[in-house]
Amino acid sequence: SNGSLGATLSVTNQSSVTFEWAALYEGTYTLETLPSYVPKGYAAELAECQRYYWQYQHNNGMAVGTAYMNATTEAYVTFAFPQTMRITPTISIDDISTLRLMCVDGMKGVTAYTVNRGTPNQLSVTFTTNSSGTIYTPCVMRSNSGTIIAFSADL
Repeated sequence: SNGSLGATLSVTNQSSVTFEWAALYEGTYTLETLPSYVPKGYAAELAECQRYYWQYQHNNGMAVGTAYMNATTEAYVTFAFPQTMRITPTISIDDISTLRLMCVDGMKGVTAYTVNRGTPNQLSVTFTTNSSGTIYTPCVMRSNSGTIIAFSADL
């Protein structure tokens, strides 16, 4: 490879050109020798995208993470990803006021969060609660009102 890229497109007597698929191949090809493009399929493309970004967004109070109270006003919530991300992701929450911890000893709102630890497969986040609870009580985090909890592994 000489570090350069060249492409030629010639259009004659046409008012427009539509590209349906595009691919880059190393080497020199003609129309007769160019390999056919084979799309990866939806599942493969989705898996590649989820290596960079993934989010929870529920409107009906579905569980978004497992949790337990690690102090009277703190809970560890673990978020597991459907695909191994390329690096340990960052987290952002667009409206923390709609998140709820459903614990054995009652429902709790959350007021703040910090990342505790993480890997490309899951993230453990510490949430500060607005009411006290019993240490080691199991909980489930629920998201209401379309809150987006986003995980990004982009650079």
